[in-house]
Amino acid sequence: GILTLFKQKVARQLPVEDVEPDQAPELTARQKEAVESIRQAGLASKVGELQELLLYGITGSGKTEVYLQAAEAVLNRGQQVLILVPEIALTPQMTRRLTSRFGSRVAILHSRLTPSERYESWQRVLAQEIPIVVGARSAVFAPLKKIGLIVIDEEQESSYKAEMKPRYYAPDIARLRAMMGGAVLVLGSATPQVSSFRRALEGPARLLRLPDRIGEQGLAPVEIVDMRREYAKGNLSVLSRRFLDLMEQTLGRGEQAMILLNRRGFSRTIVCRACGWQMRCPSCDIALTSHLNPYRQERTPARMVCHLCDRISPVPRLCPECGSQEIAAIGIGTQQLEETLMERFPAASILRMDQDTTRGRFSHRELLDTFESGAADILVGTQMIAKGHDFHNVTFSAILSADQLLGTGEFRALEQAFQLMTQTAGRAGRGGKQGRVIIQTLQPDHFVVTAAARQDYQAFYREEIVFRQRMGYLPFGHMGLVEFRGFDQDLTEEAAWSFHGLVSALMERHGDHFAQSSVTRPAPSPIARIRNRYRFRIVARDPSAENLTRLLFHAADRTKRTGKVSLTVDIDPWSTL
Repeated sequence: GILTLFKQKVARQLPVEDVEPDQAPELTARQKEAVESIRQAGLASKVGELQELLLYGITGSGKTEVYLQAAEAVLNRGQQVLILVPEIALTPQMTRRLTSRFGSRVAILHSRLTPSERYESWQRVLAQEIPIVVGARSAVFAPLKKIGLIVIDEEQESSYKAEMKPRYYAPDIARLRAMMGGAVLVLGSATPQVSSFRRALEGPARLLRLPDRIGEQGLAPVEIVDMRREYAKGNLSVLSRRFLDLMEQTLGRGEQAMILLNRRGFSRTIVCRACGWQMRCPSCDIALTSHLNPYRQERTPARMVCHLCDRISPVPRLCPECGSQEIAAIGIGTQQLEETLMERFPAASILRMDQDTTRGRFSHRELLDTFESGAADILVGTQMIAKGHDFHNVTFSAILSADQLLGTGEFRALEQAFQLMTQTAGRAGRGGKQGRVIIQTLQPDHFVVTAAARQDYQAFYREEIVFRQRMGYLPFGHMGLVEFRGFDQDLTEEAAWSFHGLVSALMERHGDHFAQSSVTRPAPSPIARIRNRYRFRIVARDPSAENLTRLLFHAADRTKRTGKVSLTVDIDPWSTL
């Protein structure tokens, strides 16, 4: 009777951000229409039926506020809300907005949580204690039992597609969950995927529009700078004269700037000017990229990094092929751009945001909070700075080397280039001050560049949909990528040919089902080797995703696995490289 043994559950204290309570602002007429359409869709939704809405609104049009007020209506009906964002960098911003409006009723789920934080958040959601979940791609599996609204913000982002097994696509999982739970699915974007926009125009989704930016300033005007003229005048720098003038004016007014260069590192690679030798990764079929050492105060890169396997090698002083000292760097990355801006504007405080500076658990939040507080004047970065950020003192945005966005070799290349340029342009002038944007390019007449400069999604869509239909790409046809990887090149190629034979036999045996299917012969992937594993691929296409899936997975089930060659099947892949 001295000791009593008992079990007691003690919940961990999750970190809570201290934010000021927020009152819902007065909506514009278009925002009210969108909120009401979402509310009506929720009242009409039934289990087994899909209520899907595409909220197409230009940058700064108030899409987030529509999400918040639609979520409040859902909570008032006793239901739950799931909100997905494409980047971990955007999760703190969305969480801050939700917490200021809904207090402690918000849970966060993403990969940068500690195991204890992830467990505690998951358990509280599982116990139905928290009605709002916000997170990145994996949050789509949150165990909410009474979902009334699913929001996918920036629905055009490739990060919603898992590149590791299982290769799920979060919007597809969201559609299934919406149907199974009788919830409303809202996809939001200023630059929706071509396939999503057509789905909204022609069904089964419905289109909601927010055509006007909040505030009096409207969209920031965009200038196209023809870099051919800059080079002809002797300016071989990556920074045009117009860029320098606008940056001087911006800093002089005490305002901020965001600069996009979608290549990290110091320079793209190094070559020998005497014999043409290029430093390449011995384990991967790509050139090494030069990087500054983050642990040393150096002004010139001393190491080369492989962006696929992370191999680090020193920069050679002499060419290993001919012994020449004419080793030269080619191209420019975010590190070199940061150095160049520091030299041009020594009084300015500059931050860089790319994969190299955001490896820490809180790196995204710390960088963005520093910039938002005004402690930095210029934010340089890769594509992660273009997505959804809302900084009211940013009045100047620039897209450098826009040409590299146009030729990535993917069928989605032009769509992604337009989206990235338009989203970057949308970062400027979101407060009460007029914004300015420039796009530096060698192809000033390219229809993607001109459409992005006008921020005219409709013009881009009209061009791109014709190309997609002519080529049978999404949304008019589907692609299946079958990839084989192995350390032995001959065994890997042999496995690819064996699979090709199975697919061909199935197509011949069931010709009535696969009459419109096509399959390529096995060939090395564009990047033929990664981490010493050889890569071969087969590309299959069919107007029907169901037929394509049936064909490839039937063949995969009949394929003999040796353990020496891996096989992956990806339907409608985002990357085919």
